[in-house]
Amino acid sequence: MSEIDRAVLIEQLEAVSNEDDAKALHAAREAVRMLSSAGLSWDDVLAPEESVEPEDDDVEEPRIDLSDLPDNDAELIAILLDRNDLNADTRDDLETFQKDIAEGALASEDRKYLKALVGRLSSK
Repeated sequence: MSEIDRAVLIEQLEAVSNEDDAKALHAAREAVRMLSSAGLSWDDVLAPEESVEPEDDDVEEPRIDLSDLPDNDAELIAILLDRNDLNADTRDDLETFQKDIAEGALASEDRKYLKALVGRLSSK
């Protein structure tokens, strides 16, 4: 199995979206040719989905009980931030919302996002 030039492969894959069908097809065939000559398959070059095995101390967060939520956005955000199953972007959004509330108000679209987040977490 030989090395494959990752930058060239990416360039070919990006060219697959070319409006000119002939150029797109050529790019796709070139990407396949590169893999074949390197003795690789798509499975070899595409990153598999990472399966994260929970550690013993990792506890699945329970669903949010929608009947027991505070009406106050700041309290709701505090409850959400106490969870350990939020990704970094969601946590950043919630912390920004906290700052917005401290400075006066939460924007209506941010409030919609907050309600949608609670809905998603309640169905987990």
